[in-house]
Amino acid sequence: ATCPTGTTDAGLVQTFRACRLPAVISSSLTLPKIAGVFYRFRGQTEVGVDVGSTGADSGVTLTIAPGVVLAADSSESSNDLIVRHKGSGVA
Repeated sequence: ATCPTGTTDAGLVQTFRACRLPAVISSSLTLPKIAGVFYRFRGQTEVGVDVGSTGADSGVTLTIAPGVVLAADSSESSNDLIVRHKGSGVA
């Protein structure tokens, strides 16, 4: 299996392909369910950008298809998390 556009191939883990999410998701991204693929994130992964108190909408959406597997990367000592900035969405 190959990683979808917007993610990076992080190699094989046993028989599964690891596709890494970018640290900042600055344009809408869809994570489709693909047999043999899981999605990995490391440290803080941001959906959209912080627009502060301007009330602006960054319009970025992270869409996660039903059945997708997300995994934090335990090889790093920092906390792994996904942050959705105001005006952005996770569906």
